[in-house]
Amino acid sequence: MTTLYPWIEPLWQQWQPTLEQDKFSQAILLSAQAGMGIDQLVKLLAKTRLCKSSNDEPCGFCHSCDLFDAGTHPDFHKLAPIEVGKSISVDQIRQCQQWAQQSSQLSGVRVIWIDQADAMTESAANALLKSLEEPTESCSYVLSVEKVNQLLPTIISRCQQWSVAIPPHRQAKQWLLSEVGDKELDLALRLAGGSPLNARQLIDDKKVASYHKLEQALLQALEIKTLFAWHDAAKLLSDDYTQGLTWLWYLLTDAQKQLFGIESEGTLPGAIRVGELTSSDKLYSQTNALVQLLKQFHDHSGLNRELLTLDWLMAF
Repeated sequence: MTTLYPWIEPLWQQWQPTLEQDKFSQAILLSAQAGMGIDQLVKLLAKTRLCKSSNDEPCGFCHSCDLFDAGTHPDFHKLAPIEVGKSISVDQIRQCQQWAQQSSQLSGVRVIWIDQADAMTESAANALLKSLEEPTESCSYVLSVEKVNQLLPTIISRCQQWSVAIPPHRQAKQWLLSEVGDKELDLALRLAGGSPLNARQLIDDKKVASYHKLEQALLQALEIKTLFAWHDAAKLLSDDYTQGLTWLWYLLTDAQKQLFGIESEGTLPGAIRVGELTSSDKLYSQTNALVQLLKQFHDHSGLNRELLTLDWLMAF
């Protein structure tokens, strides 16, 4: 039996009785924040559906399980954006439809996994909808997404919905402790939005030290308020504006919580000082402006990110 991440195990246990009774839905929509490891869950589900000897979990010994473990199972298909940040095209969905119409090569079912299904173009989503409305009996679909609301409501309605929630801080920290040891785990989890796998990656990549530098640069700029200080802070964001600005959003929201006396685990270390150097009204307006800035960066390529980021910083 595959060892699952502890925050995924409860959902798998919930699925097993339905799988054993062969009543599992032909189309499911699985939502989770990035870095939650749902690929592990999807692969276990697919391996189970394709297994020749067991219904509720893969036997691990049959020919189908051997092929799946080798990554060569002819009845398991994964579709995702060809490049990071790109869309899933209608041609890719048509490839799915061709797979769905073909007979299983091992006389069972086909499992099609559409990863990042929220990245489908409108035409791709409409093409998939036709397949979900008239599903082939021997074909199962798994759609995984980060943002359900970016899918067509009609696609959502054709799927059974499941979600993997961010684990409690204590559980995530305990898992991280077993993986990487005691290395600023609370801080890493906060910077990763609670995602254990992303937190581990931040620690492995030594990105926590990068956050400390950014936080100190912001605090210094808030204290001395010179153009050079704001430029220094902006420069530290230039490697990855989205990640750095997201970290600053966490810092500003933590600062607001401190002002209102709200205690939470993993509060960023500079939050109290930010609140001391900034009025509550300015904190509120800058936090809202940061949300809009991040949305601009997400929705539009080709923007002058350096200039827009510096403008936002200097509005303090």
